Amino acid sequence: MKRIISIITLLAVVLTFGVVAPASATESGHKYYAEAEFLNELGIVEGYEDGTYRLDNSITRMEFTALLVRMMDMENLIETYANYVYFTDVTEKEWGYKYVNLANQMGFIEGYGDGLFGPNDNVTVAQAVKMIVSALGYSQTAELSGGFPSGYVAVGGDIGLYDGLTGYGENATRGDVIKLMYNALETEVMGANYGPNGTSYTESETTLLEKLGYTKVEGIITASYGTSLEGSLANEGKISIGGVTYGTTLAEPDKYIGYNVEAYVKENDAKDMVLTAVVPKPNQDKMTVKAEDIDPATTPLKLYYYESNKTRNVDIERDAYIIYNGIMSIYIFNSTAQNRVGCYEITVKIVNRS
Repeated sequence: MKRIISIITLLAVVLTFGVVAPASATESGHKYYAEAEFLNELGIVEGYEDGTYRLDNSITRMEFTALLVRMMDMENLIETYANYVYFTDVTEKEWGYKYVNLANQMGFIEGYGDGLFGPNDNVTVAQAVKMIVSALGYSQTAELSGGFPSGYVAVGGDIGLYDGLTGYGENATRGDVIKLMYNALETEVMGANYGPNGTSYTESETTLLEKLGYTKVEGIITASYGTSLEGSLANEGKISIGGVTYGTTLAEPDKYIGYNVEAYVKENDAKDMVLTAVVPKPNQDKMTVKAEDIDPATTPLKLYYYESNKTRNVDIERDAYIIYNGIMSIYIFNSTAQNRVGCYEITVKIVNRS
């Protein structure tokens, strides 16, 4: 199998970064892992202490409701309805009762219709879609289209919630709801009009992310505090994309160096634009080869390396980026990398596979 390499990074030292819930090597290959990372960077989804998102696990109705409230950026309002009781099975004894109370008040959820919410029941895909459709303001359209479940499922399909969602069953997994929410963030929300006769909704061209104050920028990430393709590092807490430098809250900005991405920036209280979340565009993978595993047969255009007692190889593009000690270098990659002082490992980012 031929691989075309776009970036080669030589690390002369081992760098340590602050990491929040790093993913396991196995889970990083999950079909919804990139979406989970994106929602984590936005503060919607949190990882577990073992460094995973447990994307194939089931998720309860209460857990999903908490994610929904965070997706709508309303977590700061949960204390407002802390003393209310809307469902007989959601009391102060339940960890997420404030989220359920707020979501109910906002019209995102309704329960089973008999005073029960079923907080610890597994949420189904159809239920998750209904709650998201309602949060985005499309419940009236869904009710006119047949109500639950058919009307909400139809509207969910029309607005793109199911895009890229594959292999799902009746009960949703954590990965399923993360994919649904990821799609919802790029969905146009209905505008709410509050009047004496109730709330009505009008069509809008504003996506949920835009409504929450985010602006999408696209381009190649070229510099951070630890690594650069530009000849100089960015200041601490900064990152450069497409020639523009922003502040950043990313825990590991270096891992995106060289990637062509969609990124989201938002103005902070100091009126500075801060890059908060990143989604690498498709067909960009990552592999690591230790310097000690480089075969001496390596040439500037082909890397030979040992893996599982076998010699493997990848082709190197003539215009490949070469990073040494965190800075772009004109050093021609060959087998001498194996003997460079302090050289620890080589990171290869692959653009295409054929």
